[in-house]
Amino acid sequence: MAGLSVNNNSATFSSIRYAIYLNHSVYIYESGSNKGVILSYKEGDVFRVERIGDKVYYKQNDQI
Repeated sequence: MAGLSVNNNSATFSSIRYAIYLNHSVYIYESGSNKGVILSYKEGDVFRVERIGDKVYYKQNDQI
């Protein structure tokens, strides 16, 4: 998992506020809760969790 947090109080995935998890598909997690599968991916894809103002965006190859 990779994502954004205010702080890192522990080394568990539940401490990540907004996260992307790649495991055969792309999963979105928020505060440790699985929000579902978004899409599939292939080798070379680039993922990003981005906060702009009060909105969080999950991007694949710069696409929302």
